[in-house]
Amino acid sequence: MHLTGDKEVFTSGRITAGPSVLRGASRPDLLRNETLAEILSATAKRLPQKNALIWGEQSVSYGELDSLSNAIGASLIQRSAASGKVIGLFLPRGADLLIAQAGITKAMQRGFHSMPKLRLSA
Repeated sequence: MHLTGDKEVFTSGRITAGPSVLRGASRPDLLRNETLAEILSATAKRLPQKNALIWGEQSVSYGELDSLSNAIGASLIQRSAASGKVIGLFLPRGADLLIAQAGITKAMQRGFHSMPKLRLSA
């Protein structure tokens, strides 16, 4: 697939052309060596009372999101979840789904960091 200013978008099983989303100057200063799990935990430490998820009239703070996702991640690790294993998640759209996804992300990060390091040779 070759992209030139526009990109192909998958909708309802069809490919349609759409405007390119990524435009502008390259900003390598915005790239950091961190994972989603690390970003969530750091944000929870910095802004624990700030709303992370809002749906309808309910909300979850970053502190609550961190605590709940840590509990899910720990539970998954106790059940032998690890990087490279498939974890099924069947929930309706909403905050519970996002909290569970964050928990899976944290479990996989912990599993990833406990894996033996591989050496790459040129």
